[in-house]
Amino acid sequence: MKDPICGMEVQENSKIFLIEGKEKVYFCSKYCLENYKKRKEQILKGCELCERKAEEILYTCPMHPEIKEKKEGFCQKCGMALEPLSLEFEEEKEYKDFLKRFWFSLTFTIPLFLISMFGFIIPKEELKGWIEFLLATPVVLYGGYPLFVRFFNSIKYKSLNMFTLIGIGISTSYIFSTSVKFFLKENANLYFETASVITTLVLLGQVLEMKARKNTKKSIKALLSLSPKKARKIFEDGKEEDVPLEELRVGDKVRVKPGERVPVDGIVIDGGTYIDESMITGEPIPVLKKEKDFVIAGTLNQEGSIIVLAEKVGKDTVLSKIIEMVKIAQGSKPKIQRLADKISSYFVPFVFFSSVLTFIIWQFLSKDPNLSISIMNAISVLIIACPCALGLATPISIVVATGKGALSGVLFKDSSSIEVMKKVNCLLIDKTGTITEGKPSIQFIKTIEGISKEEFLFYLGSIERKSEHPLAKPIIEFAEGKGIKLEEPKNFQYFMGRGVKGYIKDKEVLSGSKFLMEEENIVLSSFEVDFKKFEEEGCTIIFLSLDKKLIGFVALFDRIKDSSIKALEILKKEGIEVVILSGDNKKSTENLAKKIGIKDFIAEVLPEQKLEIVKRYQSEGMIVCMAGDGVNDAPALSQADVGIAMGTGTDVAIEAGDITLIKGDLYGIVKARLISKKTVSNIKENLFWAFIYNFLGIPIAAGALYPFFGILLSPMIAAGAMSFSSISVVLNALRLNKFNV
Repeated sequence: MKDPICGMEVQENSKIFLIEGKEKVYFCSKYCLENYKKRKEQILKGCELCERKAEEILYTCPMHPEIKEKKEGFCQKCGMALEPLSLEFEEEKEYKDFLKRFWFSLTFTIPLFLISMFGFIIPKEELKGWIEFLLATPVVLYGGYPLFVRFFNSIKYKSLNMFTLIGIGISTSYIFSTSVKFFLKENANLYFETASVITTLVLLGQVLEMKARKNTKKSIKALLSLSPKKARKIFEDGKEEDVPLEELRVGDKVRVKPGERVPVDGIVIDGGTYIDESMITGEPIPVLKKEKDFVIAGTLNQEGSIIVLAEKVGKDTVLSKIIEMVKIAQGSKPKIQRLADKISSYFVPFVFFSSVLTFIIWQFLSKDPNLSISIMNAISVLIIACPCALGLATPISIVVATGKGALSGVLFKDSSSIEVMKKVNCLLIDKTGTITEGKPSIQFIKTIEGISKEEFLFYLGSIERKSEHPLAKPIIEFAEGKGIKLEEPKNFQYFMGRGVKGYIKDKEVLSGSKFLMEEENIVLSSFEVDFKKFEEEGCTIIFLSLDKKLIGFVALFDRIKDSSIKALEILKKEGIEVVILSGDNKKSTENLAKKIGIKDFIAEVLPEQKLEIVKRYQSEGMIVCMAGDGVNDAPALSQADVGIAMGTGTDVAIEAGDITLIKGDLYGIVKARLISKKTVSNIKENLFWAFIYNFLGIPIAAGALYPFFGILLSPMIAAGAMSFSSISVVLNALRLNKFNV
C-alpha cells in the first residue's frame, strides 16, 4: 500500500497509521501523517495560508450530469447512486456495498435455486416451501434493499425508471409466492427462487457495471496522478527542502531532478534538460528546455537538473485546468443524449403498460389461463425492458472520449463539440501560431538616415514591452540580446490586430502594420520597394514612427510547422474546404498558401472582420470550424460552430473556443475530428443495440415465441439479459480507448 501524501510504499505492519471509519490509513513517517491531518482539516475548513474557502463536494449522476447534490444519495431521474464530482474524493463505498450484498445473496440463492429446480432434494412440498421462503427472504430484504430504496424514490419523485420496473418485478414474485404459501394454501407454483435470482443477477449487473464505469475514468485519473505530492523548494538562504505541493507560492524556486515531474508552471532559470510532455500534448518526443523556456506542471524531467521559477501553482496550473475542462466536458450532455432521455421518459410507462397487457392476455384471453404463468410473463417483460442500457449509451462514450482526447492533447470543452466536429465541412485557419510555429524571428531591419539600428530597436523594443501580440516577444528578445536597455512606455494604447502606441522620452511612438500607419497618416512611400520585397517572401512587416514620422521597419519570418502540410492534406481529402485568414498583405499570404497547397485565402483581415467572415460562410450553409490563437480571435471562435484554440500554455488559449489543442498545431484538428467520428459512431452503436435489445426483448418476454416453439422466457433469464445489456454498452464504450489517435 502507498502513503497518501508522498506515494511511498508502506508495510501493513507500520506503527504509523490513522483509523478512518473501519479502515486504517498507513504512513511512512509522522511528517506525512501530520500533513495528512492538515490536508483533511483544510478540506473541511478551507486553507488559511492561501485564504481559499473549502471546496464543496458535489455529487452527480453518471447518466444525468445536470443533477448535482451536496450530499450522497440517488438520482431523482434514474435512481442511480450519485458519484462525487471531484475524483480526489472518489470512494468505492457503493461498489463495496453492492459487492457485499451480492455475495450474501449468492450464498442463499444457489441452494434455493437447486432446491427449486431439483425437487427430489426435498420431496416434501410443505417443508420445501418453508425452506424456499427462509432462503429467499434475506436475499430480497437485505440484498434487494438498495434496489427497493431506489424503487420507492422513483415513486416519491414521480420519475419512473429502471428501478421502478425491477422493484415491481421482485416484489410481485416474492409477494405472490408468500401469499400462496401462507394464505391461499392451494397447489400454485412458488416463485421464491425467481425473486431471489432476479435480485442476485441485478446486483451482479450493478457490480460489473460499476467496475466497468470506473475504467472509463482511467484517463482523468492518469492526469491527476501526474501532479507530484512534493516539490524541492529552494529557500532564500540556498537551503533546499522537500515540501508539500500545497505550500508552494508564485515566485518560489524549485529544483526538478532527472526522473521527477515538474510541480509547477514556470520558467527555467537555471540548467537545461529534455522534458517529456506526452501526457499533456500527446507527443512522445521529449522537448529541449533551457533557460527562459516555459515548463508545465506534470511533465517529466528526463535528463538534467533544472531550477524553475514558479509562475502558477496548484489549481492555476495548465494541468489543473486541463483536468477541470475534462470534468466539465464529461458532465455535459450532447443533443443525441437529450433525444435518448426523451425516449426513455416515454419508454418506462410503455413497458409497464406492456407488462399489464401481457398479464391480461395470458390470464383472460388464453385457452388455458394460469395465474402463475401470467404473472411470470408480466414480470419477464418488466425486467428485460429496463432502460439502463439506453441511459448509459451516450454518457459512457463521452466520458471515455474526453479522457482519450485529453491524453492526446485535445481538450473538448463540452460534449456538443465532439458531436459537431464530425459534421464540419469548412475550416477557417488563422496564420500566425496556427499554420506557422508562432516563433517569428527578425530577418531584416531598415532605418532612415540618422537613426541607428540600436536606436530603432530601443524605441521598437520599449513600445512592444506592454504588447501581448506574438510578434512582440521576438522583438524584445532581439533588442535585449543586443544589450539594449529598454524603458516602460507611458500612455500605452493597443489597437487590436494593427499595433500599439505610447510615449517614450516624451516622443510619440507608433508601432504596427501599414493599416495603422495609414490611419495615423504616416507616409510609407520611401520604404515601399524594400518592404514589398520582404512581403513577397512571406515576411511580416512592422513599421515604427516617431512623432508621426516613419523611421524604419523590421521584417519578421515565421516558419511553417512541419505538421501543417500533412494535416491539411488529410483534412482536404475528407472534403473540408480550408480557408486561410491572415492580417498580412495579399502577396505574403498568397505565397504561404502556395507552400502549403491551399487555394482559398483572405488577406489583410482585421480581428473584427473574422467574425463577419465566419457568419458569411455559415449563411452559405457551411458548418464552420474556426482555428485561431485564442487571443484576438475570440469573437470568431465563439461564433463558429466549433471554435478551436491553439494552446500555448496560456489561460486565454485554454479558456477560448470549444476545443483546445495543447500542442497548438493543425494535426490536432485531425485528431479532434477522428475522436469525434469514432465517438459519434460508438454512441450510435450503443443506442442501436439498446433499442434493438428492447424491441426484440419485450415480445419474446411476453411469450411471442410460445405459439410457435412452446418457449417462455423465465424472469431469471430476463434479469441476466438485462444486466448483460448494460455491461455490453459500457464495454463497447471502452473500445474507444484502444484506437490510435
